[in-house]
Order: sequence, then C-alpha cells, then structure tokens
Amino acid sequence: QQWVQLTEVPPEIVGFSLAFYCELITLNSPPWKKMLPQSLQILFDHAAAYLQKNPSPLLNPDELSAQEFYQKALDTADSHEFAQAYSLLKKSLNLTSDDYFKAEIHNGLGYYLLRLGELKNASIHFHKALEILPSYGFALDNLGYTYIRLGELETGKSCLIQAKNTGNNDLAYQYRNFALYHMMNEEMPQANTYFRKALEMNKEVDLLEFYYAEFLLIRGEQKAGLEFLTKAVAKGEPEAIKRLAEIKPK
Repeated sequence: QQWVQLTEVPPEIVGFSLAFYCELITLNSPPWKKMLPQSLQILFDHAAAYLQKNPSPLLNPDELSAQEFYQKALDTADSHEFAQAYSLLKKSLNLTSDDYFKAEIHNGLGYYLLRLGELKNASIHFHKALEILPSYGFALDNLGYTYIRLGELETGKSCLIQAKNTGNNDLAYQYRNFALYHMMNEEMPQANTYFRKALEMNKEVDLLEFYYAEFLLIRGEQKAGLEFLTKAVAKGEPEAIKRLAEIKPK
C-alpha cells in the first residue's frame, strides 16, 4: 500500500507538515512513513532533521501546556466561571515565554477580574498588556471600560479613542463602551446612538443588553428595560441575574 498525493500543495510543504506533525505528537518513527512515495520520504527526512536542529518554540512542552490552559480558560469563561478561568489563565502565564502571548493573557486576566468586579486589579493587567504591546486595541478598550466603571470618565474616553485609532479593536465593544461613557455622563441622546450602533451590528457582545436595559430603566422605559434585562439573563450573565433579582416584584 502506498500514499498518492492528490493535493496541489507543493510536496516540500507536505513533507514539512508531516514532519512537524510528528514532532508535535513526539512520534519519532511513524509506521506510515514507508507507505509514502520515495521522494516524499526524502523530503520528510530532510524536514525532520531541520526541525531537530532548529526546534520550533511552538513545540516546547511548556508552550503547548500554556496554550492548553489558555483554551481551558476560554471554555470556562464561556460558562461565566470567571474565577476559575482566571486561575487557569494564571497557569498559562507562568508557562509561556512568548511576549505577545503574555500580552494576550494579561488582557484576558484583566477581563476576568473585570467581570468579578475587581476593577483596580483588572487595570493592572491591562497596563501590563500595553507595556508589551502599546497599540493593543483590545487592551486599550478594556482599560477605557475599566476607567469608566471606576468613574474616571475622561481617562476612560481617552483610552477608547486610542483604541479606535489602533484599528485593531472590536468595534461593537467600543460602541458599547462609548454608550456607557455617555450614559454615565448623563448624555442620553449620545448614549442611545451608541447603544443602537452596537445592537445593529447583530454581534454577541458581553453585557450589551444588560447596560442597554439599565439605560432604558433610567429613562423610565420599564417594559423595554425588563425585556433587554431578560435577554441578558438568558445569556447567563451574572450581573444581569443579580440585577433582575433586585428589581423584580417580591
């Protein structure tokens, strides 16, 4: 039995990909190698020798474990278990040597602390992310959101503008953050404009319905406010669940 290459991918890339896969799963002598065409076996051997001589940081066991903990943290956060997600992400941070990955981890750590209500500690992680990547739009947006939550509205707004100028942030989240800024400044028409922009993007945005519900309740639109708060509760957001319990009739 012998493999036949049907893909248009150059054989050099196929050989390197197979060798990289074997390195990834620490398979030194794959039993299927002898079934490869002779020319591809030679390319495989050359690629394997190259990887042995020039090991990729992606194949470092600590880096692989860091990626695993990072993914577990994301999955855990999807269930709104932010304390556990934070602990998993700390393990990832302790394992990686990749500065860019560290910036991403610090941004995640800060976000999970945000959701736990630890705003000042969250800001520390966002600043650490920005020390590594000063133009990290997501961290700038999150830092701006944090300052707004802390009541430092103009500092928060400045961060949001910087995030916008990077061109690498999430527009829907930025609309939500600007809406919150204007709402806390009691600039309701501007807040409504940004809330509508965020909602019209039809994108999953954490706490968007929650904050829009608060906005509507402040304006005295009780029925609409409760409808959006119920949507936030349906997403499983702890903040919304707590708020609904506070305001629903006994």
